[in-house]
Amino acid sequence: MTTTIVINKQGYAVKELHVFGETVTISPERTVMIVACQVNGMTTAAVVYQADGTFMGIAQSSNTLMQQLEQESGYFRRRQVQTMQRLLPKTLDPDAKSLPWVKGQNAFMPITCYTDGPTTWVNTAFLTAIETQGFQTRLVMQDAPDIVTSKGRNKFIKQLTAIKIMSL
Repeated sequence: MTTTIVINKQGYAVKELHVFGETVTISPERTVMIVACQVNGMTTAAVVYQADGTFMGIAQSSNTLMQQLEQESGYFRRRQVQTMQRLLPKTLDPDAKSLPWVKGQNAFMPITCYTDGPTTWVNTAFLTAIETQGFQTRLVMQDAPDIVTSKGRNKFIKQLTAIKIMSL
């Protein structure tokens, strides 16, 4: 049976973790996803899933971890604003917080995005399918749990298309 992470209406997955790391390395080649979590009542937390099957809770927000990736790689999402605005319809017009991180063939796509709230990120290289179940969408991930969210399937398809064009 596949493990599933359900993202609640506030944008968090609720996890019970007792082990936290102080630092974690986000890598476009190894990191499968970064899940914004409420861990033991703490809302500024994330769980990072790696391709080798390991995962680690960290007392930092998922957005902070993505900012660290930008700093370390020298590649910033804000540079992609105009490209995304041209590729996506006005109904999906991105703001700076909901932009994917795309560098060549590597991309992290936001699944949830709230103006000042949590964002869950998936590495599109590990996304194998998008399925609709009623009013929910399941993202089937390779080497990690599936994610269930209320964001519509069509929005994901449009975002993935824009990401693919940008990666070329």
